[in-house]
Amino acid sequence: MINIINNKTKPYLKYLYFCSSLSMAALVIYSLSIPVTPSIDKNLLIRDFSYGSMKKGDYISFYLNHELIGGNQRVIKQIGCSEGQDLERKESAFYCDDAQITNVRLHRDSGEELPQFHYNGPVPPNMAFVYGSHKYSFGSRHWGFVDLNNATRLIPIF
Repeated sequence: MINIINNKTKPYLKYLYFCSSLSMAALVIYSLSIPVTPSIDKNLLIRDFSYGSMKKGDYISFYLNHELIGGNQRVIKQIGCSEGQDLERKESAFYCDDAQITNVRLHRDSGEELPQFHYNGPVPPNMAFVYGSHKYSFGSRHWGFVDLNNATRLIPIF
């Protein structure tokens, strides 16, 4: 049996261990998402690297370019209605397959009118209606569908 760990190889093994640890730390940091607003009721999420379609109930991250949030910002929301499901706006709420998702919010606290999304019908392919659990969350009820081709699924940790 050959012993490959000796005084000549120990520095290389330490370097290999250090590089591996650094790579793992970078992967974890890249994968973690911490919401910066109280829009959702989760505090830490991790990127889901698995393949498969995103569906109602999944958390996703995507970039939203809207003047009310200061331009192009990364946001985290939950899917309330996904491709093929029936989305309907009735009076003061949105429903997905007849189950209420979120209420309509017409004004900011300052009284300023908020943009409104109006839609009734099946959610188009590769699109989703998203929302936040906070009552003042800025979601699809204001700006419409999210293209899931530009979103990343997240798994809530806590």
